[in-house]
Amino acid sequence: MTNKALLVGVDKTGVWLPSNPLGAATETIQALREVITSEKGPFQTTEVETLINPDAQQTRQAIARLCTNAEVDDLRLLYFFGAGLMEAETRKVYLAAANTDPHYLQTTAVSADFLKGSLDSSLSQRQMVILDCGWYGTLSENSSILGSVNLAHLASEHRVVLTCGGQSLTMTAKGPLPLYTQILIEGIRTELADINGDSAISAAELHHYIYREIHETDLEIYPFLYALGNSAQLTLMQLPTYAPEQEYRRSVEEYIAADYGTLTPQSRKVLDFLRQNLDLPTQVAEAIEAQVYLPHQEKRQKLDQYQQVYLEAIQLENPPRQIIRRRLRSLQRRLELTDDEIRFVEEQAQLNREPAVLAAETESRDREIEVLGGKRAIAALSEHPIDRETVA
Repeated sequence: MTNKALLVGVDKTGVWLPSNPLGAATETIQALREVITSEKGPFQTTEVETLINPDAQQTRQAIARLCTNAEVDDLRLLYFFGAGLMEAETRKVYLAAANTDPHYLQTTAVSADFLKGSLDSSLSQRQMVILDCGWYGTLSENSSILGSVNLAHLASEHRVVLTCGGQSLTMTAKGPLPLYTQILIEGIRTELADINGDSAISAAELHHYIYREIHETDLEIYPFLYALGNSAQLTLMQLPTYAPEQEYRRSVEEYIAADYGTLTPQSRKVLDFLRQNLDLPTQVAEAIEAQVYLPHQEKRQKLDQYQQVYLEAIQLENPPRQIIRRRLRSLQRRLELTDDEIRFVEEQAQLNREPAVLAAETESRDREIEVLGGKRAIAALSEHPIDRETVA
């Protein structure tokens, strides 16, 4: 069995069509390629072909390669990022290429009919098409035509089609990728798209996950799934099945790595909840944690050493000025700590720092307020609590 994928990204389509930021296609294709060729992914690196801003002929040839030499049980995945077009007169649908001319769509774009015919000719009975498109009419209808596009004819009993429309191709603060594809990648990478917990991610589950995540945004993005028969249950990812001990260890590793060799109170609560739901004995859980902690001990000692020096520094002045910051940077290099690790340690130190103790005064005990940078006020009081309403 040989699974193959074709990933096509187009962010250069000429002045006649709204273009995505140049480079978006490259980042999007690379990110998707990494997740589907990961250790848990269904594809070998050598079996994934990528095209960035190809012309129409190059795209058609790549689709033909994807569909040939397939066996019945082989998985075939076609992903397209870019503009989808609908011809004004015929209402035929096309995928735009780098050389697409709206006057000559038959030769300068890839028609849905060509795509369907190529996939129909393949022996593979496990086919998935994912189209992350902004849909447009051509010529006089150069605006969003989401409500007019229907891709049901692309689906079959052996093929499922996932697509979307609206504002999907808009880059958001959530990340550098188009939102639809970004959520799709997150669902696979985190395994949260395995909705029913059967250690597999089907097309239907992936669509459901994307729909749920997009529903929480304010953007007008509309996910669609087209399928016939049981094709919506086509499995894209087969995930490892973990025993309770393995599941707990994997989670402990993730949280300790995320917390830089320790566990925050919130992470501790999550792991305790997981241990109880896995029905794992406390002694077993503690033994697993001890094993996971072991390689992190040296790193933890270095982080503790830096944190102690940082605490002493901010007792002198907070935030530290340039001369002390240079000394801290030198210590960071000597301890071989990353910027992310340092940022985490300093944030924790600020949260856990005890308030400075002021020398006792024999005169007035009135509040003393020092405004720093116009953004925060520190009120010190020898005996009584701060009335926060008086601190602007």
